[in-house]
Amino acid sequence: MKRNFIPLVLIVFFAISLPNITLAQDGIYITDNLRTEIRSGSTREYRIINYARSGTNITIIETDEANKTTKIRLPSGKMGWVQTKHITNQTPARNRLTQTETLLDKLQNQGSSSQQQLASLTTSQQALERSNRKLGKENKKLSQELNKIKETAANALNLDRENQELKKRVFALDRDYQILKQQVTSLKDRSNRDWFVAGAGVLIAGVVFGLILPKLRFRRKSSWSSSGSSF
Repeated sequence: MKRNFIPLVLIVFFAISLPNITLAQDGIYITDNLRTEIRSGSTREYRIINYARSGTNITIIETDEANKTTKIRLPSGKMGWVQTKHITNQTPARNRLTQTETLLDKLQNQGSSSQQQLASLTTSQQALERSNRKLGKENKKLSQELNKIKETAANALNLDRENQELKKRVFALDRDYQILKQQVTSLKDRSNRDWFVAGAGVLIAGVVFGLILPKLRFRRKSSWSSSGSSF
């Protein structure tokens, strides 16, 4: 409030001290006298019929340059003569003071309104700062969760690669197994053929020997018989 007080005092000072500054609409006024005599005629010989206070807004009816007086009409409608030197087209200090006080009140009200706006903006700023801190915490939490997801995804990719490698190895082993199976089958078939050939050979040999041996025995008996008779 003290910071607002000094500029307001300066405004009042300049408003009062500068006579050329008009704070209201243009017009004709009674100058800064405590009161100005209004007479019924244009000279001082005429009686005083009224008084006009400083700052009274008047209307000029006519001017008597010889006597340096002016006929005026008051806001009430009454008319009379006053000395021309008591008339001015400048807003009197009394009026300027009143107008400045009004302006001062207006500025003070504006200052109060500005202070309220400042308080409101400060409150809004504090709320935004709290919201910003909250968002910062949430952002940090989301970043941590994102890192975990990335790690999980990386592990999943590694597992997938390992799975693919295992599938390749299983496929290779299965292929080798099929080859070995074929080889074993081929060996079994060959072994069976060998055994069959060997068995057939034995059978044939047995048949052959079965046919030949009796003949050999008969020949031996025949030769032995011949040898006995010769003796």
